[in-house]
Amino acid sequence: MRRARVSLQCMARLMGACASQVLSTCNEALEQLPPAEELVPSAAPPTEGEEEDEDMARVRQRLAARVVLGERSALEACVAVWEPALKEASVQ
Repeated sequence: MRRARVSLQCMARLMGACASQVLSTCNEALEQLPPAEELVPSAAPPTEGEEEDEDMARVRQRLAARVVLGERSALEACVAVWEPALKEASVQ
């Protein structure tokens, strides 16, 4: 029984260390990305009148904004998963 308890404590420390590292990496990456509020206008689809007159630079800008929004969303989801894991590991 003692061996199992020690093993659980060891696993909690490892999980805490892993969670801390993942959160640190995700937060660093998020800091380098522009806020979502700045990207949303650029990612919006063209209006009916703009569609025909849209140049390739604007198309690329819209697609790039959508990619960055996707990256931001993935990183935020990762943080949402690992923050509870870090809290759980610190309780154990």
